[in-house]
Amino acid sequence: MSSEDNRPRGHLYHEGYEEKSESIDGGTAFRVKYVYTGNYFKPMMSEKRFILHKIMNVLFALVSFGLQIIAGTSRLLLNSLFFVNIFQTFSLLASILSLAGVIYYATKPQKMEIHYYKRFHKQFPWAYFASWMSTVCIIICSIIGLILFKERQIGQYIPFFIMNAVSCILMFVVWITEKNMQYAAVLPDN
Repeated sequence: MSSEDNRPRGHLYHEGYEEKSESIDGGTAFRVKYVYTGNYFKPMMSEKRFILHKIMNVLFALVSFGLQIIAGTSRLLLNSLFFVNIFQTFSLLASILSLAGVIYYATKPQKMEIHYYKRFHKQFPWAYFASWMSTVCIIICSIIGLILFKERQIGQYIPFFIMNAVSCILMFVVWITEKNMQYAAVLPDN
């Protein structure tokens, strides 16, 4: 049995990482190090523009989330309709995931390892899309609710519709900018 077979097996595999073994005490004990050897992915923009992009995403997601909370908790007939509540719940969950994603993304450097690239560029945009589309559904269901209940005092609903529309537009901007972001593969330094 070689010393390579005595390495611990409980580690998680990350794409782009290689396992490097080094002897600790002359050959009987080994320490395993994980070294990133894969390509890095970098948005095709300057460092300053990338920082502004991350700030914009965080601010837009925060404002969108806040507007959804305010609109969803206002004392209106529309907020008591089950078909509006279904989309409000889905939108709120998608907004929480989107907010978590953009905050996590904001903490990462411009040059990302492949697993961060896949998470931010391939997976999180679906949360932005879900938040945007569910807010569109809230607006549509709310209009249907107003028509069904023949509501005559439409003026009280204007802030509700404005908040949902602004939230919708902000998440659309976050989704479309990240969806269309171009990344370049950068070879590692080592």
